[in-house]
Amino acid sequence: MSGNVELAKLLWGRGAREGAAFALSNAVTKGYLEMTRWLLANCKTDLNWKNYEGKTALMIATEKGEQHSDPSKDGGPRGIFEASIKSRNLPSRNQEEYV
Repeated sequence: MSGNVELAKLLWGRGAREGAAFALSNAVTKGYLEMTRWLLANCKTDLNWKNYEGKTALMIATEKGEQHSDPSKDGGPRGIFEASIKSRNLPSRNQEEYV
């Protein structure tokens, strides 16, 4: 994945729907914040999907958030997830259920 949001939009517009959770995990891992935002806003990604290490994208974002240089700017990867969870109007449950 290159982090190219325009390419993702093009593919999505042409019907590509498989692999969104994998793409999200990769975007978070590589620090592609714009791609992360776009995937969370436009794809119905399974937030419980786990990579080969058994980590969800939210777990990776939390780890990355600890390394984020300016969390006040946008909250870093974890902030993007928190905003997405709120915007999806998910039931108010323990956030660990989404990890």
